[in-house]
Amino acid sequence: ANPPASQAAPSPTTVQIPLDFWKEVNFPLTAKHITLLENADAAAPMFLANAVGPIVETMTASIAANYTGIYGQVGTPGTTPFASAPTAAQRAKTLLTKQKCPRFNRQMSLNTGAYGNAIGLDAFRNVNQSGSAETLREGEVSRAYGFNWHEDVGLDSISHLSTPLTVGAATANGVNALGASVVSIAKATNSSPLVRGDIITIAGDSQQYVVTAPTTLAVGNTSVPISPRLARATSGGEAVTLAASTSLNLAFHPYAFAFDSRPEARVSLPGEKANVMSWVDDMTGIVLSLMIKEEYHQQGFYMSCLWGTKLVDARLAVRVAGAVGE
Repeated sequence: ANPPASQAAPSPTTVQIPLDFWKEVNFPLTAKHITLLENADAAAPMFLANAVGPIVETMTASIAANYTGIYGQVGTPGTTPFASAPTAAQRAKTLLTKQKCPRFNRQMSLNTGAYGNAIGLDAFRNVNQSGSAETLREGEVSRAYGFNWHEDVGLDSISHLSTPLTVGAATANGVNALGASVVSIAKATNSSPLVRGDIITIAGDSQQYVVTAPTTLAVGNTSVPISPRLARATSGGEAVTLAASTSLNLAFHPYAFAFDSRPEARVSLPGEKANVMSWVDDMTGIVLSLMIKEEYHQQGFYMSCLWGTKLVDARLAVRVAGAVGE
């Protein structure tokens, strides 16, 4: 008998990530500061730990900006989640599972408004329900509903602003085939703009779709690029709806995003006196470049990082809607 053919080894996939983000923070320690500090050598790391905050917040914002490729969304746009129940977490868990997201290492990253609501829920602060006094004592939620929970001030400034559809019906134009990455939408009257990251739904189809490029719905028929591919063919006339503006919270698996950073290249010039090293932030694990320069009657501390980020699998992330401006 012939042995069964062996399966070919899977081809590894790679993702190119442009390192197009850079940020620096710096502060001086003057000769006076160093003299007055009881132990300047021990105090310097504390100053460094505080200085890294703006860099980490900028990194968070750059990663979260990938949300424009995420099509799954739970919650009510315009309403801060977790005001009275943990429903948004339950729905996020369900949607991630439907999208075949791994069940381990799921994260719930919330802006301060949403997190503030969450820690007030009986499901978290009531010891009889949560099994822990952590929320009541510390105002923190570590793990609940299958997620590790985080409060992230870097999300406070991020909202998705969509322009409501103008007067005049928006409907699917005729047959759009199953698996199509572009859907034709008919607008009866009044053109209406769509922006990248807008979420649309089509009557009779439970799948949510994200608009992948800015498109204006002209009066008549307009081709709109979407993701994922059409899960259900249209026959024509199905109503198209657009999700309202919302703040950003994320339920996700880390595999949804790719992140890369590397030490900055330096040019060595004769006579230049600078001590350049790598410095690891204890809280986040992020590696930064630290340059210490001897300056006029002071030492200058310059911390910086070069990085890039990309959404690599939209199935592994879900937006949790909230109120704009939180």
